[in-house]
Amino acid sequence: MKNPESPVVHRSEDKQYIIDTQRLMSSDISYQDLVNEASYHQRADWAAHMTPSLAPYSQLGMQLALHHHGNLLSPELYPKLKHAESEIKTTLAHEFGFSHARFTHGGSYSNLDALWRARSQSVNKKVVYGSEASHYSIRKACDILGITFEAIPCNTAQQIDLVALEKKCAQDAPIAIIANMGTSATGAIDPIEEITAISTKHNCWLHIDAAWGGSNLLIDENNLFKQFMPKVDSLSFDPHKSLFQPRPCSVLFSHSKPEHTHDINYLSESPEKAISGSYGAELFIPLWLNWKILGKDWFIDKINYRLEQAEYFASQLQKQTKWPIINHGTGIVCFKADHDALLAPLVEKGTVSTINLNQTCYHRVIFAGLDTSAEKLLKALHPFL
Repeated sequence: MKNPESPVVHRSEDKQYIIDTQRLMSSDISYQDLVNEASYHQRADWAAHMTPSLAPYSQLGMQLALHHHGNLLSPELYPKLKHAESEIKTTLAHEFGFSHARFTHGGSYSNLDALWRARSQSVNKKVVYGSEASHYSIRKACDILGITFEAIPCNTAQQIDLVALEKKCAQDAPIAIIANMGTSATGAIDPIEEITAISTKHNCWLHIDAAWGGSNLLIDENNLFKQFMPKVDSLSFDPHKSLFQPRPCSVLFSHSKPEHTHDINYLSESPEKAISGSYGAELFIPLWLNWKILGKDWFIDKINYRLEQAEYFASQLQKQTKWPIINHGTGIVCFKADHDALLAPLVEKGTVSTINLNQTCYHRVIFAGLDTSAEKLLKALHPFL
């Protein structure tokens, strides 16, 4: 029998490499440590952040992406991969109510790309408006682009103050207005109908940051939001946050045809004008494979499940406590416990996280995973109720 501590020999072409398995397993950070940490964060009461458990065929999709390793800056070399990308982009654009879609490496890239396009279409405008609850990537994008971000106050529902927004637009028409569809802190959704009217009135770009709440558009049977998408210039959405996909997987939707970068003397086709350069299957093949095998209905069922779990959690917490509770219907529930310090062990375990809202500490649970359980979370909270 082979000694488990004996070295493993890895052969590559005409060379061989000895892998010291004992060192791998006993270093300060070992391979097994990382495996254990990954397993720990797949618990049904893990709800601290937007790191969901993955759809069934995600690992297979990532393995396929690694095996393929094609670069779609040269799509003529990878026609099958390009076809798969076009297929899932067309599907998602239709589902979200847009004409075009492009995969990016994350919501920060998507927001930066959107504002870059907005700036290129504006003349003599130097400001972008969004609520105080806007994601920090919006401010970062404006800083990179050399334009000014002005934060508009929020109302008591963590939505942008429409009166203040209209007043600002009347004083100085912006390059763009940023509307939130699921803020990172509380999951709040800005009043999309009213904001589309303001952006139309002042002839400015409207971008929706739906990195978290965009999955609600897939279950929008009554077109509460989709009816306004024709008036939205761009929308960012992160399937790796609320659609059970591995990172990186973000989508930027738009109605306008993408521009192309010209005069690239080493490429046979001009690439789309985008922040990122080389990319391949890693951005979309896991989603393409899951959608292909499982179908749209599976995703709808799982989105509905996690939102139902969030609603049940909020309702039970309301029955069992007198704590202030915030629930905007996107899968994030925030609450103000009587004694914040007592919940510190749950923060350390990753069961809950904390946010600062109006200089007040709230605890937050995020229903992002396939198995995130309201009952398990309530059980964890029971000693503190």
